[in-house]
Amino acid sequence: MLKKMILIGSFLMSPLALASWQVQNEVSNFNFTTTKAVAGGTSAVTEVQVVRKIEGQVDDAGNIDLEVVLGSIATGIPLRDQRLQEILFDVANNPTARFNGKIDLAPLQALRVGEILDASLDGTLKLNGVEKKISSHIRYVRLSDDKVIVSTLEPMVISVSDFGLGKGVETLRAMMGLNLLASTAPINFSIVLKKS
Repeated sequence: MLKKMILIGSFLMSPLALASWQVQNEVSNFNFTTTKAVAGGTSAVTEVQVVRKIEGQVDDAGNIDLEVVLGSIATGIPLRDQRLQEILFDVANNPTARFNGKIDLAPLQALRVGEILDASLDGTLKLNGVEKKISSHIRYVRLSDDKVIVSTLEPMVISVSDFGLGKGVETLRAMMGLNLLASTAPINFSIVLKKS
């Protein structure tokens, strides 16, 4: 009986137990890559597009609620930012992309500072008013008693046609005089969560 009480007490005192975890935007990173070619026979150019603002949390049951603010896209070229926000993502009507899922917190409770845990992540992505199931392989690293970093082990590849963005891609391709503007976008992230 005493042993059982000690185990319960240890669980309740765990930094990962009975706590919500907030996204630390200032030290997190979210990006996607685009591929384009100007003319037939020209080598394709791949560019990384960064999203500066992500918000959300993981609650004490492991439920994930993550929002990517599409108006914070930063490509390094203001005109390109504007075109992506207005023509592709229509941020006036769809200001965010939202991911909801659930993780099992139990395996994380055993992690010590500096230790790593690889896992799969399944959930739903809502973008442009369309919801789709997606999955990814991710890595958790315990940074401290109250911080965990969650990163993609491999890119999540999103097809724009799945989310009704094909027309916007074609408009951008024609506007920029491109021979090719890829209809898929690999996504990578590295998100720091802090216990609140």
